[in-house]
Amino acid sequence: MTRAAVVIGGGLRGLAIADSLHTEGSAVTLIVTEAYLATEVLDAAAAAFLTEVVRRAGVKVVFEPGPIATLGAPGDHTVVLDDGTAIRPTVVVNAPTEPVRTDAITFRAPGTRVFAYGVHEAPPSGSR
Repeated sequence: MTRAAVVIGGGLRGLAIADSLHTEGSAVTLIVTEAYLATEVLDAAAAAFLTEVVRRAGVKVVFEPGPIATLGAPGDHTVVLDDGTAIRPTVVVNAPTEPVRTDAITFRAPGTRVFAYGVHEAPPSGSR
């Protein structure tokens, strides 16, 4: 049985958690509470592109600017969106968007691939 997971927060932290859960085989719903994904580092156009990439990878992306209720106990959650939509995941992760320290992202390492920061380099020869 596939585990259902909800990640609340579409910033870099939420994207990383959603990716990890999806990679482990969970059916992930990413609830974005901002106007678009990764507002701390992307503009609307880049975020629209990223949204499509995330959806094509198999993560359900829901934009919800209104209140979100998380009801129940661990393992028996119901997440209720502002429009009344109820989601019953096994796991709920709250991943609020945090400001990014730009001084912490100015380095570039060989082989680094960080899409949201705009760094994209080919891996070194012989590596994957």
